[in-house]
Amino acid sequence: MLEKLRPWFKRIINPIAKGMVKIGLTANAVTVIGAVGTTIVGIATGITGWLFWGALVLTLLVIFDSLDGSVAQLTNGGTHFGAFLDSTLDRVADWAVLLGVIIYFFMRNNAALLAGQRHDVTALIGMGTAIYKREYLEPTMRLTEQLFRRSCDFRRLGSAALDLCNVACGRTEVFFEYSLCPWDYAA
Repeated sequence: MLEKLRPWFKRIINPIAKGMVKIGLTANAVTVIGAVGTTIVGIATGITGWLFWGALVLTLLVIFDSLDGSVAQLTNGGTHFGAFLDSTLDRVADWAVLLGVIIYFFMRNNAALLAGQRHDVTALIGMGTAIYKREYLEPTMRLTEQLFRRSCDFRRLGSAALDLCNVACGRTEVFFEYSLCPWDYAA
């Protein structure tokens, strides 16, 4: 769906990319500037709590992130190192934004704790195990069980029906849950 917007978007960012080439910025420099900016703004948004302005600036930085490819096309056509740098720094920037979200909630929950109010600790936990390293499977499952037993409640990103739909459309490979209800299947 978004592919239809690509020609329109390219017409907007190409003059900006040409200006960057003219002042001597390389594609790798644009990548680093964008990643550093996203990292700073993501963390600063979490600390300050200015969610609207943070989201606005992060949106502009996402647009800025697309400029490195345009600058590369206008100069050397891109390099393997440039592609690696872009991919790596994009993940660093993604984690910085997630860290900003974590900081935001942690700071708000600590304020509630200091005020004597209810305090919830919220954590987003991802779990994985390497199936080809069987010696890791048992310790991973034991740790997962300990986390489950020490927790009061778990929240998921959706209902069982949504999880089943994610399997059906290929977003996930497997879903399991005991005792699903008829409405989970019906959805």
